[in-house]
Amino acid sequence: MRKLSALCLLSLFATAAVGQANAKTLNVPSAKYPTISAAVAAAHSHDSIHVNGGTYHEGVEVNIPYLEIIGFSGATLDGTGVDPTLFPYAFVVDDLVPGVVIRGLSIHNYTYGVFLRAGGGSTVRSNTVSNCAFGVVSSTQTEVDTGGPPPAFTSIDHNTVSGSGVGIEVTDSENVSVSANALSGNGTDPTGFGASSGFGIQVDSASIACSIVQNIITTSVTDGINVALCDHIAISQNVI
Repeated sequence: MRKLSALCLLSLFATAAVGQANAKTLNVPSAKYPTISAAVAAAHSHDSIHVNGGTYHEGVEVNIPYLEIIGFSGATLDGTGVDPTLFPYAFVVDDLVPGVVIRGLSIHNYTYGVFLRAGGGSTVRSNTVSNCAFGVVSSTQTEVDTGGPPPAFTSIDHNTVSGSGVGIEVTDSENVSVSANALSGNGTDPTGFGASSGFGIQVDSASIACSIVQNIITTSVTDGINVALCDHIAISQNVI
């Protein structure tokens, strides 16, 4: 049994190494990939999508694990003209799609800037989000929901979120770190969706084992940080 387990682990490591060795970089915009969605549709695990300067009026569904989407100077997603009844997200990471990185993008005028679904294990880092009903949302579920092991660690860090109904929401999630974000002027939903609770950071719906650390929160309409119906939430070194 021990030999079999060792062989299985070696097989998993070998598969991951092959995936990383074959990783590609897909550049947007280009003749092959005029949009971010086109690049995602052509991508495989461990690929990187480089989004160059420009404004992209689209919503992006990410269903590829271990995919990195990196914005370079001036890369902006603008939901103006995108029908929110058909697709309300700038980015949504699908259920059970781990290891996604969304970094360095400007995101404006969506119902949801970035939405992380069940599974966890993703990183949302160094983005600028404004004029959304919800800036960044984690809804990764917990081991209580799934009956299995806890979800992989998720990090929401170093983002700037302003002028939105809720800056960052962690709902029904486990193992989520919200750290070193700057949140300001959140509380009035500019989209009309109805997210008018006025919180810089909101943690709710039975979330467990999450941390809220070293965030700077200013001019939220109701609370800088609101925690309700949760357990084992660590809150420290925030400036409100």
